[in-house]
Amino acid sequence: MGAPGTGKGTQCAILVEKTKGAWTHLSAGDLLREERQRVTAAQTATDDDDDLELAHTIQNCINAGKLVPSSITVRLLEKGMKQAYQKSGSTKFLIDGFPRGQDNIDAWDNQMGAHKVTSCLNYECPEQLLVDRLLERGKSSGRSDDNMETIRKRFQTHVEACKPVLARYSKDGILHTINSDQSVDEVYKQTEKIVLGK
Repeated sequence: MGAPGTGKGTQCAILVEKTKGAWTHLSAGDLLREERQRVTAAQTATDDDDDLELAHTIQNCINAGKLVPSSITVRLLEKGMKQAYQKSGSTKFLIDGFPRGQDNIDAWDNQMGAHKVTSCLNYECPEQLLVDRLLERGKSSGRSDDNMETIRKRFQTHVEACKPVLARYSKDGILHTINSDQSVDEVYKQTEKIVLGK
């Protein structure tokens, strides 16, 4: 967990590399963006109204800096987990950008409750530094949500939506907060210690 730009994806990528693929990284945001693109492409060919509705739901939420309905996100995560298991036998997953609210937790518990959540890493960083990081990323990412207006909306959404998530995992004793206003290597040392026990 963490606001946009805190380095969640970067840390997951490093963990996957360091563990030689023992862990699979799934980004809720990337899965949603990929599905939006895939569904939009399919719509062009098939004119399927259901596909068009799903594509519009994802597109509108992302552009407004809002959260996509939890049922869609959990369905995409489950699909990603199954694909990773079929491809490599992976049973350990680093899911970044999820859960981001009580409805995410409820959807996960209802659909994926058999899968144990072992840790929740919460990356924190000063907001202005995050704005600078995201605007810099926006120069090359091609992401429509890396602009000032959407970034501010995403920060507001993150802070409000994550309160129950932090409370839940703190109560469960699995919440770990990491200061990501450091070098990537320093942040990784903390991350590795929590995830791998090193």
